[in-house]
Amino acid sequence: MPEYFLSGRLGFGQSTARTEVERDVADAFIRPEWTLCAFDDGVLASKMATLPLRVYWNTRVIPCGGVTAVTTLPSHRRRGHLRELMARSFCIMHDAGQPIAMLWASMAAIYQRFGYGMAFATHTCTFDARQLSFVEEVVHPGNLSIISNAEAAAVTSDAYERFAVRRTTALKRDDDWRARLTRELGRRGDASLSPFLVVVYQEAGEVLGYLVYDIEHSPPRRLAPQDRILAHEFVWLTPAAHRALIGYLSSYDLVATVWFRLLAADDPLFHGVEDPRLLGLSLSDGAFLRIVDVRAALEGRGYDRAGRLRFRLEDSLCPWNSGTWEVEAAGGKARLRPATSEPSLALTPRALAMLATGYQRATTLAQMGLIAGDTGALELADRLFSTRCSPICLDHF
Repeated sequence: MPEYFLSGRLGFGQSTARTEVERDVADAFIRPEWTLCAFDDGVLASKMATLPLRVYWNTRVIPCGGVTAVTTLPSHRRRGHLRELMARSFCIMHDAGQPIAMLWASMAAIYQRFGYGMAFATHTCTFDARQLSFVEEVVHPGNLSIISNAEAAAVTSDAYERFAVRRTTALKRDDDWRARLTRELGRRGDASLSPFLVVVYQEAGEVLGYLVYDIEHSPPRRLAPQDRILAHEFVWLTPAAHRALIGYLSSYDLVATVWFRLLAADDPLFHGVEDPRLLGLSLSDGAFLRIVDVRAALEGRGYDRAGRLRFRLEDSLCPWNSGTWEVEAAGGKARLRPATSEPSLALTPRALAMLATGYQRATTLAQMGLIAGDTGALELADRLFSTRCSPICLDHF
């Protein structure tokens, strides 16, 4: 494992000091059995890890391979090591019963050629909370309170799950993951780091939203406020909780800027403020998802509409996915079986990933040239793969 973490530091150009590598080994939540490495003449040339995660899949829960720590040494790049790792990892995930894979990409260009499609876009914004005004008033009769980091995971877990169940690709956090979050919150209590703070919004004792943030202090070079709040996790279940937590940020008189790392595409902030331009909203690629086992992935998904659709899928890296399939959804579930008649749609693994997450509609993908099919089949796919809320994953891994 020291060699594994040293390889990662070399690949990303980070410090290779022995103390740093030892800290990586001590703090690691990556187990040796989750790793896959390529060795070239005894040198650990390329490596990755696959975390055994579970994610919400349009209200249902499905196993997911959380791909992380993918690195190739600069001295061994462009030799096919990563492609071989990817191909083998799909076989391993398929055999392990992980129908989908998901990752946060350091370079999006690397993974889309392996059949990964964007699961959602990352919406970030930077604004002065003191300058925000809203079109309509939203009454928030509850109360706000800062809670200790030690109790944060337990206090907020129910609110998180209620938020996440509506969000396709959000992690289903288990005890190990919550323990990891608690350790991270505690570590940021070190005097050398700005501590994480957790504020919750409650009504009648029920947590309906929370915000995890820290404050970046700037040297007092001028009289005007110049500190910055970094909002790391934002969960809200009601309009009142959303408005109360946003309003809370304006109470920091010395903070000139609030930065939200990640907002869902359907977050109401953009449409709630009088001047959306003040939010400094930007858009980038979010997590990427890959369908590893098409049958298990589509049968493990939740469906809000009924229908029957035939499609053709070509998948060279996961050949067991290739073929003509018929998906039939009814009663919130679906069956997938091989089809002998002509398909109504033809698509790639990347297009299927974007469609299955609800990130893109079939008609939109057809306009991009990523799906071929007649209008009726595209509109049926739009209905069949729609999701209740925009997909999002609040956890980096």
